[in-house]
Amino acid sequence: MTFEEINKTLTDEEAKKEVSRCLKCPRPLCKMKGCPAELRINEFMKAFFDGNEEEAYRIIRTGSNLPLICSRVCDHDSQCRGACVLNFKHMPIIPGNIERYLADKFAGQNEPFQPFDRDLSVAIIGSGPAGLSCALELAQNGIQSTIFEKEKYFGGILSYGIPEYRLPLSVLNRQIDVLKQAGIKFVNSWNEDISDFAKFDYVVYATGLTKYSYMGIEGENLEGVYDGGTFLKAINYHIRYNEPFNLNLGNKIVVVGAGNVAMDCARSARRLGKEVIVVYRRSEKEAPAAKEELEAAKNEGIEFYFLTNPTKIVGKDHVEKIIVEKMTLGEKDASGRQRPVPTGVYQEFEADNFILAIGQKPDLELAQKMNLPSEKGWISFDEINFVEDKVLAAGDIVYGAKTVVAAMVSGKKAAHAILDKIN
Repeated sequence: MTFEEINKTLTDEEAKKEVSRCLKCPRPLCKMKGCPAELRINEFMKAFFDGNEEEAYRIIRTGSNLPLICSRVCDHDSQCRGACVLNFKHMPIIPGNIERYLADKFAGQNEPFQPFDRDLSVAIIGSGPAGLSCALELAQNGIQSTIFEKEKYFGGILSYGIPEYRLPLSVLNRQIDVLKQAGIKFVNSWNEDISDFAKFDYVVYATGLTKYSYMGIEGENLEGVYDGGTFLKAINYHIRYNEPFNLNLGNKIVVVGAGNVAMDCARSARRLGKEVIVVYRRSEKEAPAAKEELEAAKNEGIEFYFLTNPTKIVGKDHVEKIIVEKMTLGEKDASGRQRPVPTGVYQEFEADNFILAIGQKPDLELAQKMNLPSEKGWISFDEINFVEDKVLAAGDIVYGAKTVVAAMVSGKKAAHAILDKIN
């Protein structure tokens, strides 16, 4: 098992065959109910079917600023494929596969950029999906922007958080090259000197959620305990950029959580040749990860223990075993899911490492330096995401940990909030 990309781009023949199955619905549920970016799926499918692939890509670009990326990492089952009317035949189309085919073919060609003819400049903090999307949307409306990234490499969560087998570095770099082609400026290894913003008319705060939650159980300070962000960053930087691998990993790894970050951690660990167990305090039905990710993890030999909650990490200096308590489901909580209830029944797992992938939150150190308002650990903003007169928020910092496509859409909205204000 390697970190080579798993899913492949359709061939010409496969793409044409898939498009020929599309009904080109006049009221496309795939767009109306399935696509967070509201891509005009029926229209680009029809353009492709009629033999105009470039027009099909142009239509995609009116909705998505990051088609190379979103077509690969979107949860198609809960979005476009999940809403396809052909599900009644159990043969849904995956529009994301056609989006990927067209993006791979045309990204960087005849992109809808405008000359920077407005006397306005925007600073964007963060080069994740929200920041990249905001910069592209501004460029398409004649506004110059500069992206400030504190990491050495560009891409934010796309670079350090999403594994290579889901999003190859070559694809990420190609998407970033599209931005550079537009004239967007980049600053990496930024030292968070806020005086850099003095010459800009607006600042977009799109840092994402870079702090990871811990459980507060005994033993979390032992060697061998890592949060999901630290774990994935170390692996991705090693695999993608040949950075030294600085984690102390044994053979047996326990991952807690059942979201997409947990799946990325577990599946990456398997690719390093480790034995992996995933524990989650709720049932499989309530696991927030994409179904496709859960099934892939199982097929790769990862063991799942649902209704299982860690209570203690045991070891002298390093992790040696994990004690868990079996749970049952009770009444529904504020999330609408049944609340996990302790049973008093315990179990032990031998382990060399314990990876926490149970939630993320903002790091507000920079926000505090900028004197931005906050409440309960989150930045405060108005109904159009303005934090203050010249500062906006975008991405996960606004909505919480959602999806890449949601962050992309948020970046577009931030750009249009600026456009609306100046117009």
